[in-house]
Amino acid sequence: MYRDDNRSLPPPRGFELARRRAEAGDCVAMLAMYMAYRSGMDGFGRDLEAADEWLRRANARCRELAEAGDPEAMATWADLLLEGRWHVPQDEAAGVRCFFRAAEAGDVDALRKCAGFLLYGEHGVAVDAVAAVALCRRAVGPDVEASQDGWSMRRLACCHHFGVGTEQDEEEAFRWLARAARVRNDDDTLYAVGGEYERRGDDANALRFYRLAADLGHPAALKVAALWLYGVRGVRRDLKAARAYARLLEEFHLTQEALSAKVGRSRSHIANFLRLMKLDEKVQDYLASGVLTMGQAKPLVSLPNHALQREAADYIQEHELTARASEALVKRLLAAPDALRAEKKAQPLDAHLREAQERLTQSLGTKVRILPGKKKSRIEIDCYGDEDISRILELLAGQASAAAEKQKKIEALRRVSTMGKFTV
Repeated sequence: MYRDDNRSLPPPRGFELARRRAEAGDCVAMLAMYMAYRSGMDGFGRDLEAADEWLRRANARCRELAEAGDPEAMATWADLLLEGRWHVPQDEAAGVRCFFRAAEAGDVDALRKCAGFLLYGEHGVAVDAVAAVALCRRAVGPDVEASQDGWSMRRLACCHHFGVGTEQDEEEAFRWLARAARVRNDDDTLYAVGGEYERRGDDANALRFYRLAADLGHPAALKVAALWLYGVRGVRRDLKAARAYARLLEEFHLTQEALSAKVGRSRSHIANFLRLMKLDEKVQDYLASGVLTMGQAKPLVSLPNHALQREAADYIQEHELTARASEALVKRLLAAPDALRAEKKAQPLDAHLREAQERLTQSLGTKVRILPGKKKSRIEIDCYGDEDISRILELLAGQASAAAEKQKKIEALRRVSTMGKFTV
């Protein structure tokens, strides 16, 4: 059935075949004849009278089929009556009645139209949201996963989200929206699903739907795909931005110039953040946890290997170097890579710290190192897996409890000694 005046025309060689089909009562072929005569195809002159005659015959045939109960013909004739198209006089009430007849007969387009009438009270139809939801479900069909009616799926998602015509159910709304995104391949729907996955903390699916929306040209999808990755709980924005940019460049096959235009950042800004990905993983962890700042970590990229980056990062945090002092340290290490190791050898542990290190090693049953610094020192404890960590924590907790108990006994003896009869 015809519902669009932009159908492609039959080629000249198929003109006679189209004529025979039209003469046999094919509405689509009649419309093709109308379009051919109206526009003037190759080999045929433009003939508006013949065009109008074929259009009149097409309308008459469509009405005949509609009155005979053909669902598609009913929906087509309803559309012509409602809009007053193809020289059919407009009759809004008759068009609405015809649409509901077509919906009862199961025409999917009619089911969608009637759902809209009932949901929004269009064309004089009384609002009945419950009936609208029922029609949308009929349009989708019994096999939801095989259905291709993304339009009705999206409308059902809205109804469940706002509780219109059905119970408010965010989970059900999201399921319908995800189905609609899959079927329609619509950038707005895909973008909306990506946003919902982001809200639920599902980064993988959020980026997947944002990417699909961006591929279809959604103006905000790519920018959001970068920016939403900044604020994940417990992760500093600096490193998260770097990882987001690197991932977007790889997955969208973009240049830095193209990415800078899409996310609204300068190319130099993006390049500086991407340089952070060259840092050793341990140094990246320092940056992510806030142990190092962006200013302290950025100079470390210039160091030739990850081992030296780790060594410099440890030195920076031990000595609480500023960003400028970190840059000076990197220049020093580029000139003399063994400078820090030589400095450590020149400052051996004093006897007190060495004894403390040995006692800790014996009591914990693993290697312990005390690393003195100018402003603060650090203790490193070797551990091998989760069980070893639990064992060490239990030992430390037990020793703390024992020390506390010992202190209580000492305080009790001191109180007794103040009575004048005993001394401690």
